[in-house]
Parts: sequence; C-alpha cells; structure tokens
Amino acid sequence: MESATSHGTKALDAARVESESGARAPDAAASAGWTRRAVRRNMLVMSCCFALGEAALVSVIVLSGAALAGDPHVAALSNSVLYLGFVVFSLGAPALHEWLGSDRRAFVLGLAAINLYALSKMTTSDELQIMGAVASGFGGAMLWIAEGAFLTKLALIDAGCEPQLSPAASASQLSGIFATILPISLTMCKLLASAVLIPYGHRPDAIRYLLGLYALVGMLAALCMHVFVREPLAPKPVASAEVPQGTRRGGVCAQTGRRSLATLERNLSLDMALLAPNNVAFGLATGLVPSHGARIVVQALGAGHVGWLFALSGLLAATTAAALSPLSSWRGRAFATSTGALAFAATGLLCAWLGPEVNNQKAAEPDRSFLAPIVILFLCYGYGVAVWQGTTMSVFAQHFADDPLLGFANLKIHSGLGSAFAFYAFNKLGAVVAGYMSASVALFGGVCFLALLPTLNHSAVPIFTTTRVHG
Repeated sequence: MESATSHGTKALDAARVESESGARAPDAAASAGWTRRAVRRNMLVMSCCFALGEAALVSVIVLSGAALAGDPHVAALSNSVLYLGFVVFSLGAPALHEWLGSDRRAFVLGLAAINLYALSKMTTSDELQIMGAVASGFGGAMLWIAEGAFLTKLALIDAGCEPQLSPAASASQLSGIFATILPISLTMCKLLASAVLIPYGHRPDAIRYLLGLYALVGMLAALCMHVFVREPLAPKPVASAEVPQGTRRGGVCAQTGRRSLATLERNLSLDMALLAPNNVAFGLATGLVPSHGARIVVQALGAGHVGWLFALSGLLAATTAAALSPLSSWRGRAFATSTGALAFAATGLLCAWLGPEVNNQKAAEPDRSFLAPIVILFLCYGYGVAVWQGTTMSVFAQHFADDPLLGFANLKIHSGLGSAFAFYAFNKLGAVVAGYMSASVALFGGVCFLALLPTLNHSAVPIFTTTRVHG
C-alpha cells in the first residue's frame, strides 16, 4: 500500500540511531548464529513472501477498479474503504506490532488479512466485500510497519557481522533487495491477469478463477513467511529490557497517540501545506487509472489487456524512479517535478477524452485504433508515479531528516486519502469530470511543490525507490 522508499528511509534513520546508542553488538550477532549470507537470505525470503502477497492484493484492486470483480459501485466503495482503512490503521499499527512482539507474526497476520480481499471478491455478498476491504486496509498497515522494523533489525545484525559496515550502509543494501523483488512480483501478478483473461476471458467464471489464483498466491506467501523467515532478534539497549513488559506496551500506546496528534498537527505548517497537494495528486491519479483507466482498456481492447498495460506502467515507474532519485540540484528537481505534474495532468486529460470516445464506439469487437492513446496514457501514468517515487520521496527524506516517521506518515495520509476519495467519488463523477479534476490537482500540486524547492538545502538524500501498490 505504500512505497518501499519511505520505510527504507525510516530504517536507515532507525539503524543510525540504534547504532549511535550502542545497540550494534557484533558478538551478539555472531553468537546467535547469524552470518552476512544468512542475513541476505532471510531478507530475500521475506521480500519474496511480502511482495507476492502485496502484488496479489494490487492485482485484485485493479480488477475491482475495472469493474471486473462484481458490481461497479460496490467495487468502487470497497477500494475506497481499503485505502481509508490503511490510513486509519497505520496510526495504531505500531502499538499492535509491539504487542505482538514479533515481526514474523505481524507479517503473517498482515498477509492473511490482505488475502481476505481476494476471497471476499469471489463472493456475491456486498457486506463481505466491504469487510474484506477493511481487513485488507488493516493488513496493509501491519505489513508495512513490520517491514520497516524487520529491515532495521536485520541491518543491525548485518553490521554486527561486519565491523567495517555501518548499519545505515547495511540498511541501504538490504532495502535494495526488497526494492528489486517488489516490482518484479507486481509485474508477474499483473501479467498473470492477461495470461488468464486473454484466452479465457469469454468464460463467465474466468474472473473468479483468477481471483482464486491470487488468493492461493496470498495464502502461500503467508505460509512461507511463517515457515521460512527467521525472526531477527536484534540486541536492544539495556534500559529497554529493564522496563516491565506491560508498562512498556502501555507506553507505546500512549506514545502512538502523541505521535498521531503530532503528525496531524504538522499539516498546519506552511511547508506541509505546499507538499500536500502533490501527494493528493498522486493519490487521485492512482485512483483514477485503476478505475476509469482500466475500464477504458476493458471497453476498447478487452479485459485481457489490463494486466500487461499496468505491468508496463509499473516497470517504467520502477526504472525511471531509480534514475530520478539521485537528482540533487534545484534545476534537476524542478525539471522532474514539472514533467511529473504534466504527466499526471496528461493522464487525467487522456482519461477525460478517451472515456466518452470509448463509450460511444458502436463496434462489438475491440477497436485497435485506441491502442496508441491508451498506451500513452499508461506511460504518462508510470512516469508520474516515477517522479513521485523518486523526486518527491527524496525531498521528504531530506526535509524531514530529523523526524522521518512524521514526514512519511503525512505523505501516507495525503496520498491514501486521495486514493480513497478517487476510488469512490470518481466512480460517480464519470471519466470527464474525474479526469479534469485529477489533471487540475496535479498541476496545482506541481506548482506548490516547485514553490517549496528553493527553500530546501540543495544536497539530496539518495534513497532506493520502488513502485507503490498502484503502480
């Protein structure tokens, strides 16, 4: 539900803080039987399990947004509830993670919860689909919280195995493994939709069969996470161990409340007011394309083409984001921000134009004349996502370097609320109004972001980026 960028940045910051507090303890890592190879193998297995479960959820969201998995109104509402639930549960997920006392338990719980969305979509019950969306929002929040904690602990253990390696450098290397596996899994699951729907899309049970495959992938991911992932028990400061468990957990709950309030209060500042519209624009675009964009593909080309087009945009986003992330000069960032805003604006305008054109076509067979503008639409969308994943994340990592959890929590809230609004409201507004609204907010967000750039330090914080679940 969120990019690996924000959690990779959080992990880098947490690893640095814990290292400075004396929590490195190389001998402890060695005595626990850890080696650098074991650390990387553990990270690889976790990344594969996480990415397969997340990719299956993303694919179900796309199918739902395209109105291929049930009633269009229920599909729009359930997708909206899912993202709204993700935002709300993200505020309390750290306390529950602490109560569970295990990253692996949190992973398995999160994977099991998000898998309920695919299972609920296989039914005809509107109530079960909404309940599945709520559960998936909760599961997504648990997954991303656990991923950040898991990465931080593994980085400390890895640094303990190699005295010359700092925890921050180790976290960067380990996050690279995760950021490589996730877009590959997203692409594979999206292509699975095309592989099933192109030859078998005419069958009435094809969608249910595909949803069953995604549910099976999610269950296997949760099972493998439980069986094969080793719990990283990084050494903790002595002061933390002296606090009684019940007191510590109660303190975490109270701290979560204080942090949540501080996160929301941060939106009253001028810098966050200038950053928020760009995040909302991203959320609107990532609700517009999986809904109206996907429906345009279904009407013009057929349901089987939805998968490979989303895979195309996701691959473009992943590769371009990595290229844009290191840009540190004001001009470089201004260029990326401007072109990203224009790309999202073009995405909205193309949806506004193609929606009525596709609806007015008389031919019952797919119309290949729409293929070129549809491909351009998805390429523009992919580039816009890349700018947000690259430049926007770099700016957030730099601007909130003193408190990355607060900065990225607001980024998650802005984009999540934008997606929740888009999935529900855009379904009622239609492609024209939704497209123009998304384009307008994209341009406004780009202008606001550009207004903030000159006030920032010119040295960027390089971070490894990957594609968000919509990608």
